Amino acid sequence: MTSRFSPEDVARLLGLPEPTPEQATVIAAPAQPMAVIAGAGSGKSETMAARLVWLVANGLVRPDRVMGLTFTRKAAAELADRVRARLDRLRRSGLAGDQQTDGDPVISTYHAYAGRLVGDHALREGLEPSMRLITPAESWQLAARIVAAYDGPMGDVGWGPPTVTAAVLALAGELSEHLREPADVRAVGEWLEARRAALGGRLPAYVRKMQESQRAREQLLPLAARYAAAKAAREVLDHGDQMALAARIASRHPQVGLAERGRYQPRAAGPAAGAVRRRPSRHGRRRPVPVHLRLARRQRGKPAPLRAGLPGAAVAAPARCRGPSRAGAAAVDELP
Repeated sequence: MTSRFSPEDVARLLGLPEPTPEQATVIAAPAQPMAVIAGAGSGKSETMAARLVWLVANGLVRPDRVMGLTFTRKAAAELADRVRARLDRLRRSGLAGDQQTDGDPVISTYHAYAGRLVGDHALREGLEPSMRLITPAESWQLAARIVAAYDGPMGDVGWGPPTVTAAVLALAGELSEHLREPADVRAVGEWLEARRAALGGRLPAYVRKMQESQRAREQLLPLAARYAAAKAAREVLDHGDQMALAARIASRHPQVGLAERGRYQPRAAGPAAGAVRRRPSRHGRRRPVPVHLRLARRQRGKPAPLRAGLPGAAVAAPARCRGPSRAGAAAVDELP
C-alpha cells in the first residue's frame, strides 16, 4: 500500500497535532487485520479518525467506502463528528480532489448494523424481515410475567422477583449474543464440579462463591428458555436475538460477507467508553459480544498506552498517545 503523505505530513498540512510514533504506526498500517489495544485517554478515537483521513488523503479509499462501528449511539455520534470535522479540513486544504473526498463514512453501533443485516437478509434464515424489535421495557414486562408464573425449583436462587427478572434477561442476552445454548452453561457446571472434586479438603471461599453462582445460573435456564419461547410465539426479537441472527446470517451465507466487503473497504470497530466493563453480579459478568476486541487494564490510575498488534509483530508503546481524552477503557479493531 503506497502512500504520498505520511501521517505526520497529513497532520501538519491540516493544522493538527502530529501523532506519536505508536499512533503513526496504526494510522499507516497495511491493509490487513489488526487489533489496537489502548486504555482511557490514549487517543483511540483520534487515531481512528486520523487513519480514515490518511487513507482518503492518499487516495487509497473514498470516505463513503469506510464503515466504523462502536457500542453506543453517543460514541458513534462523537466519532462521526470527529471524522466529519477532519474530512472538512481535508477538503478545504486541497490535498485531495473533490471526487476523492466525496461522501461520508458510515458510522453506527453494532446493534444498528446487526439490524440492517437482519432487515436485508432475514429471509435467508426463513424469517420475516419485518419481525418487530421490542423495547427493553417490553422485554422486562414479558420476562416478569414468566417469572411470576414459574413454579419450578429455585432453591439456589435467593432473590426477589425483580432481581430474578433482571437475571433472566441478562442470562438470555448472554446466551443469544455469545451464540450459546443452555447445554453449554450446564457443561461449565460439570467442569466446575470436576475441578472442585479434584481439589479435595475445604474449598476456598471464592470457589464456593463460584459454584453458588453457577447453580443459580443453571436454575435460571428454564426461565430463559420460556422467555425465548414467548418471544418466538409473538414473532418479536430483542437486541440479543438481533445480534445472534445477524451473526448466523454472516456465518452461514458467505455471499452476505462478500457483499459487505464489496460495499466497505476499511472497517474500524471499537467499544465505547463505559460499554466494555460491566459490574459483576451473582448471575454472571456482563461482557460485550463482538470479537477481535481486547482490553488493556489501567495501571496505577494512568491510561494504558496505545499498542498495535500486527500479524507477526508487536508494537510497543512506552509513551502515552496524544489526542482528546475520554473516560473508559476501549479498544479498536481495524479490519481491511
